[in-house]
Amino acid sequence: MRKSLILLLFLAGWLGGSAQSLRDVWIEMPDSLVPYLNRNQRTELADYVGMKAEPAVRDALGDTVRIERMTDSYLSVRLSGSSRMEIRLLDPSTLALVQTWEGPAAESRIGLFSRLWQRKPAVVVCKDVAERPETMSEEEFAELEPLMTPRLRAYRLSADSNSLSVSWSYPLLSAKEAERVSVLLKPRVLTWNGTEFR
Repeated sequence: MRKSLILLLFLAGWLGGSAQSLRDVWIEMPDSLVPYLNRNQRTELADYVGMKAEPAVRDALGDTVRIERMTDSYLSVRLSGSSRMEIRLLDPSTLALVQTWEGPAAESRIGLFSRLWQRKPAVVVCKDVAERPETMSEEEFAELEPLMTPRLRAYRLSADSNSLSVSWSYPLLSAKEAERVSVLLKPRVLTWNGTEFR
């Protein structure tokens, strides 16, 4: 009898957690992930979306935080003029969080969590090796390849599918040089397979 009661309580808690909407996930996000945006402000933003009002608030730093898009499984938030955040529910027990800083070259960090914001291992399998196009000479390739270091990785979650776009930026290159090297390492789209983006 006692074991049955414990099992029922466990299942009730699990179902309650798994039934959370993306709105709830956003509101319950730990303050440590965005320290200057508290729970009340996140609730206010979500309420504005529900009321079809302008979903924007001022954070503790004086920046305007705006929800750009919110669906049942995807959220895009502009945190400031130079940073943004995306959340996507990948499956009933996993969400992906991408934070991107654009200063001026874009760089991202990705994390995987349970719906209750318990951290999970985040694995992104992505080829990061320069390839010489057939139309490029070996001499030009040898000239351009050393320019690709350092490079930063930027992520974008899809609003419509469990995919992750990966692109690279080159903070020390001019716009012209960055354009020249971009053909050596093209953006890629990875798919969530239940345990990793590949």
